[in-house]
Amino acid sequence: MSEQILDIMRNSTESNPTIFSVFLDGSLHKMSIAEDVIYSIIIFISSIVTVSCLMVVGRSNTFHTNLQGPIWWTAFCYFELTVSKMLTIVFQTTYLSENYIPIGGTPILMWIAATHYHFIFNVMCAPIVIVFERSLATKFVFDYERKKRRIILITLFIFQFSFSTTFTLLTIFNILRYVSAAVIAGLIAVSSLLMLTTLLIMLTVLIVLLAFLKTIPMISDISENTKYMFKVSTDLIVHAGPIYVTPTLFWAVEDYRRIFYKLMGYDRRKVAPRQFDQNKREEDVYFEQFLQSLK
Repeated sequence: MSEQILDIMRNSTESNPTIFSVFLDGSLHKMSIAEDVIYSIIIFISSIVTVSCLMVVGRSNTFHTNLQGPIWWTAFCYFELTVSKMLTIVFQTTYLSENYIPIGGTPILMWIAATHYHFIFNVMCAPIVIVFERSLATKFVFDYERKKRRIILITLFIFQFSFSTTFTLLTIFNILRYVSAAVIAGLIAVSSLLMLTTLLIMLTVLIVLLAFLKTIPMISDISENTKYMFKVSTDLIVHAGPIYVTPTLFWAVEDYRRIFYKLMGYDRRKVAPRQFDQNKREEDVYFEQFLQSLK
């Protein structure tokens, strides 16, 4: 099995390599202790931020459940990326020799690829799901907010899961190529931009930009060290996603900010001090307070 892995790795030197061959080339490049520490810190902080995002989105009712669901699910999928990177550290520490040749551990390597790319394709599919949900909200505008329509939520979940699973399988079976993935990301962006809000446009552009940053160096005639530098840079940006995406989401949605402040024990509402009429007797003031409590 190790020989098959090495054969796939050799495809990463082609002008249009498969995603899996480039993934193997990076996974079998043993990270330094400093890289392990940096990744661990980023993942730890990002996981805490993701938990706060899940708590806030789960408590909010500012959007319809059919929209809240995909947002919550996409955020939750970040833990797939966490599992992937932790398994990568375990694999490189346990099964990777000094010559960067794997000594067993193939099932772990497959799970690393599966969890990593399942998250990536989940995020790529999120704009499509949101655009589709908003299109249905427009179609049923007169009673959409008053009815649950759980069938829409279930359909969106099945579509997003099927999309990410299908392209993950195409990746780990060494079929999907880098250029093809970049074209898919571009088509998703073009089909989504006309119907998205400013926030979602920003997130969609970020997804496409990362896709091209991951693709262009891999199909260019540059040194392997430069390719690895691009890989590590984009990988760090992806793993740190919750650190900059979650504050942006809270900034854009007022109800999310309100819930976050409440969870942090900080209520932004300021209570003006009661102004008493100096001409009123003390008994009248107490009586007014009693009547107010009965309301």
